[in-house]
Amino acid sequence: RDNGGQSTRELRKELSRVERSWEKAEAKVADLQAQMADPDVYGDPERVQILVAEHDKAKDEAADLMSKWESLTTRIETGAESRLG
Repeated sequence: RDNGGQSTRELRKELSRVERSWEKAEAKVADLQAQMADPDVYGDPERVQILVAEHDKAKDEAADLMSKWESLTTRIETGAESRLG
């Protein structure tokens, strides 16, 4: 039952919040990829640099949120298993 001081309910709430944030981050990555797929963008080198930097940041954020989601999922599953075991 010990999930680092958090109840399963609290962990599930946090998981839901992280999931929503992760979905938003993935949508931002997809939007930036779509912008970078537009050939007209490449006529403006400064805009390309900004898009690439934003894309890299968005990918990192999405990866961090995915990692957090995986960690929370494991903690919830471990807590459920320990209550059953």
